[in-house]
Amino acid sequence: DAPLLEINTPEPTPDIHLHKRSIFRSQHVALSMRLFVPIWLCCNVALFVTGHLTIGATVDLHAQLAGDNVEVNRVVEFSLGRSLQDMYHAGAIFLFYFIGMFSGVWPYTKILVMLYCWMAPMNADTRESVLAKMDYAGVWSLIDIYVLVMCLLAFNLHVQSPQSLSFIPVNFYVFDLMVTPVWGLYGFMLGVIN
Repeated sequence: DAPLLEINTPEPTPDIHLHKRSIFRSQHVALSMRLFVPIWLCCNVALFVTGHLTIGATVDLHAQLAGDNVEVNRVVEFSLGRSLQDMYHAGAIFLFYFIGMFSGVWPYTKILVMLYCWMAPMNADTRESVLAKMDYAGVWSLIDIYVLVMCLLAFNLHVQSPQSLSFIPVNFYVFDLMVTPVWGLYGFMLGVIN
């Protein structure tokens, strides 16, 4: 009997996109980067928490009345929690859920999903698809920044005594109502930018 010819065919190379691998445990990613990304995401959560739990902006009143200067700071304070409470009590239920979802819940959801994609074993195609959807929906995190900017413009008010009335002295009264951004706004903006 003639020996059978044994043909050595190379095993098919596995498609790297089909393998489930964690980026955090991958030896192809530098250790410094594997540690940096989860730490950065946790710092981002801290920025959002401080942005949400602290005051975002205050409305201050500067007045001049009959030559006397009067300042009343923090006439109104804006924060996510207080704004949501005001919307709920005012009956603006759609706006309550819209702002609450996209400014309160969404930033944390996005970061936790990114952390999951970094830590959990999944194939590259699934990871890419999830991250692309998160990136597309990420612009909704800015909705309350838009609302606050509109409030900055709406509350920037200057009222001065009319000069056309002869019985009222010039500059008898001057009122300036201004919105002052504070750490809550900056913390939230830094979290969104990161």
